[in-house]
Amino acid sequence: MSNRTEPDLKRDAILFGDLRNLSKLKDIQNPTEDDVRGNAAAVRRLLLDGELPAAAGRRSTKLLFRPPDSLPLVRAARNERVLSFFLGGVSVFGVAIAGAVVQAGPLTPAEGFQPDRTVDLELKSFLKQVVGMSRGVMLSRHDVILYVANKIGGVHMDAKASGHLTEEKMRALGRFRREVRIGLKNGMPTIELSMQSIEEEQSSKFRYEPEFIDAVYLEFLACIEAVLESLEVQALRTTIAADLVIKIR
Repeated sequence: MSNRTEPDLKRDAILFGDLRNLSKLKDIQNPTEDDVRGNAAAVRRLLLDGELPAAAGRRSTKLLFRPPDSLPLVRAARNERVLSFFLGGVSVFGVAIAGAVVQAGPLTPAEGFQPDRTVDLELKSFLKQVVGMSRGVMLSRHDVILYVANKIGGVHMDAKASGHLTEEKMRALGRFRREVRIGLKNGMPTIELSMQSIEEEQSSKFRYEPEFIDAVYLEFLACIEAVLESLEVQALRTTIAADLVIKIR
């Protein structure tokens, strides 16, 4: 007797549409923060609200994600050899970005980060994985998704600390945004690191520069890429497409 639950085609259709929209975002070579933020509700729905694991569970399939291994960067940070880092693992503006760090000292071979070394993670571990650090505060993928969705306008706009996002994490995420950004300058891909942002709490005033996206949005894009590149998610998407009789482009 099978424990397989019958698919919920109405929910699956929404999930399929979310994945298709995320694929369209990934295809944008020079995305703006507006492009990224517009998909925050879908990412929160799929990962934090549990729609993706629920769909997989209805088909008795597992989910695995294969992001870069952040442990070497975490280890270096705890040994005070790194002032700030973000994990990345995304191609944007024509540049592949993984493991951007501001070093406080030489990294040992044991701590050395290898962008091509990935780790297999189930959803819970994927969300808990440390993807950044600012002034000693470790930031998880879960933190980044919540921040984009609930704090900076993805779904809600609420700058106050609440629940999972403590005041310490909110301040760290704000610094994280100021420390690293990538965009186009005179038509050329440019990565900018701000040491001043690392050293000072309020180092810069707000500037609207749509040709750049900051480290929080980069991590959000990297999360989307990890979801779309998951072999298990691809197989689930194909199965749902067959159930819905939709042709995947």
